[in-house]
Amino acid sequence: MTQDGPMTRPSAEPRGRSLVGPVVGAVLAALVGAAALVAGQADDSPGLGGLGLLVALTGVVLAVRSVRRRRSG
Repeated sequence: MTQDGPMTRPSAEPRGRSLVGPVVGAVLAALVGAAALVAGQADDSPGLGGLGLLVALTGVVLAVRSVRRRRSG
């Protein structure tokens, strides 16, 4: 809804930040963490399994935060 003339107001649509980058990065982190978790369990390595779980959960949390921040602001 823009008007022609000197008194135009900027649109209320959000500009700038894209949601693709942060979400793709977070999903990749979750996938790498899940792969490490599976590899750690297959090799009977509790340290790698725990680290994979931590990375996967961090990826999920970052993806949710990115989506929530984009929708709210």
